[in-house]
Amino acid sequence: MKRVLAIVMLVSLLATVSVAQERVDKVEKGQRPNKEQISKMKIKRIVKELALDNKSAQKFTEVYTDYQQGISLINEKYSKGMPDFDMTPYKTRSRKEMKDQPMPTDDQVVQEIMEGFARERALLDLKEKYYHKFSKFMTPQQIQKMYRMENAPRRMQGGNMQPPQGGFPGGSMGGGMTPPPGMW
Repeated sequence: MKRVLAIVMLVSLLATVSVAQERVDKVEKGQRPNKEQISKMKIKRIVKELALDNKSAQKFTEVYTDYQQGISLINEKYSKGMPDFDMTPYKTRSRKEMKDQPMPTDDQVVQEIMEGFARERALLDLKEKYYHKFSKFMTPQQIQKMYRMENAPRRMQGGNMQPPQGGFPGGSMGGGMTPPPGMW
């Protein structure tokens, strides 16, 4: 009995090591999904969850891809003027390093706030434009579910937890009313 148990444990250990090694090999070979592949997987997941028929799924894929490209363009446009922040955690930075970091002037802060408003306005306009496009082949419930799936943190989408209610049901790049990272 002990011998059988030892053999079973050995086989399961070897299988685990083998699977782990395959994953490491894939990562080392650069086989992580790229941005385009991730986008396709996201679209497939949304289409499946919304139970769209083939015709609607094809239309959704076209419109949603354009929608995501629009969001990316807006984010690129408004990220160019953003200041570079030192993302080193405070605990690992010395007092001297923290003192040497220049404080922004009031004018710079106002400019950053105004650019944030402009970004939010552009995203809102884009989202409203695409809402009308989605509504031509999707029900309001499907559109709402799509927005919720898009905004839900990754760990919430596969489980029983529901994404937070309220706020603007905007795009994946935020809409100004989504909770800050780490809050969930």
